[in-house]
Amino acid sequence: MLEEVRCYVMRIMARNKKALVGYSGRLVPTHQSRLEREKRESNKWRPLPNGDDAGNVYEVQCLPVKLSVDLGKATCNCRLWQLTGLLCRHAYAALAYQNRRPEEYAHNWLTMGAYNAAYQCSMRPIPSQRFWE
Repeated sequence: MLEEVRCYVMRIMARNKKALVGYSGRLVPTHQSRLEREKRESNKWRPLPNGDDAGNVYEVQCLPVKLSVDLGKATCNCRLWQLTGLLCRHAYAALAYQNRRPEEYAHNWLTMGAYNAAYQCSMRPIPSQRFWE
């Protein structure tokens, strides 16, 4: 059974490593598409700056719902940003208000650099028992 698991992991790692060789975006395509979905949904939300010195805290509303977003601390009351590392629609609305690039605010583990680092190593094939010394 362990041999089957090893072979399965080896195939999956080779496939995933090869799949995004020519991709040049900052985020992995699955996370980029999720970010695009949040972008579409963020149009319904209206950010209101609260006037803090750094300009990072917003009240984002789509009445009757109101949430607090802190761009400096990377937090939102909906907690999606903290849990996934990817912007929620509320944070996206606040960033759009400031004309900032939302890809820069996604956590580093969602980037192509982290993806490539995860698939940097490869599993070595193991010969069958009859070829052992």
